[in-house]
Amino acid sequence: MNLTNNLTAHDLDPGQLVSSLNGTVKSFAGDRGVIAWEYLTSLVCAVGALTNITILLIILRYPLLRKGAGLFIAHLLVCHLAICAVCLPLAILRIAKVTTPSIGLQDPLVCRHQHVFHATFNTLVNWSEGLLAVNRLVAIFLPLKFPLFNRRPVQCACLCVCWAVTLAYSLPPLYEDLAVYKLSSIGTCAFVAKSAFSTALLSFNAYCPLFLMAMAGVAIVYRANLPRRRFQTTEESNRVSSITPRQAKDNLVQLNSNAKRQKRTTRMLMTSFALSLFCQVPQYISLLAGYSAAHPEIVLCFWFMQLIQFTSTPVIFLKMNKDYQHKAAVFYSCIFRPTQVRPRVNLSLVLRAGRSVKDARENTD
Repeated sequence: MNLTNNLTAHDLDPGQLVSSLNGTVKSFAGDRGVIAWEYLTSLVCAVGALTNITILLIILRYPLLRKGAGLFIAHLLVCHLAICAVCLPLAILRIAKVTTPSIGLQDPLVCRHQHVFHATFNTLVNWSEGLLAVNRLVAIFLPLKFPLFNRRPVQCACLCVCWAVTLAYSLPPLYEDLAVYKLSSIGTCAFVAKSAFSTALLSFNAYCPLFLMAMAGVAIVYRANLPRRRFQTTEESNRVSSITPRQAKDNLVQLNSNAKRQKRTTRMLMTSFALSLFCQVPQYISLLAGYSAAHPEIVLCFWFMQLIQFTSTPVIFLKMNKDYQHKAAVFYSCIFRPTQVRPRVNLSLVLRAGRSVKDARENTD
């Protein structure tokens, strides 16, 4: 199916604007670069599925890791796993069929049935990171409201809103309403908006999470450079003077523990946001410049950059958070190390020792 030049810079769907600007279609049949991309991407998909499912199992096994932002992190890893294990492998097979003349793609409507999942989970990845950014913003600027935001009903409500906004963008093309998914000459799928409303939904789902991540990063850097407060309010002084030394010590230990955990989480998420922005911002720059529309093969590079992000994010979580490291060590020790067998006890020595103790008592008596 040929794509005409009805895609504009307003149709900002990362990695999907693949038609040529002049209406011509470039053939990629037997292209060695595409074949190399297929094998390399398949390998990284397997690694990404392994890293994400490993950290996800650790989070599901230990309730401590599900506290705070743990629910958003688990949702992010589920979306990563869906893309690495299902969506991208289907895209690789589709591209292989389109670029292999002897096989060819028999179903021209394959994008309608397959790409809806890719678009949905790819957008949910961005929204999950956006919710993590909101989590950090609330923790920094509204610390008194942070326990309320960390409640499970509030987090579930936020996830439901993200799902609703995402499905409002990705489902209409399935029924060719408001937008359509079209197949390109290289096998990728393009989002073609039919109305201004679908374009607005697409832009909102694309830019809002990135804006939240960028704002959270700036806020974290700004807060880190602020001097620590060295005074107390009258209310805080009265509250501190009314507690016992024992309570003060317990509160201090708890506050230090929570502060260290929040610091580790902030540093971990800051690195994750930086990686996400590094992998996604070039896509939007290329789309605004119209380069992706003229060269659809660059879409494969953008997909590979996203795949590197999905594969590396669980490694960042494990590397930069001691809670994850400790639970991962316990998790692997339970799986791969055999159960320690207690050494056999020599009953004759035990009986002999018991008799000697009994004889000694009788001699003393």
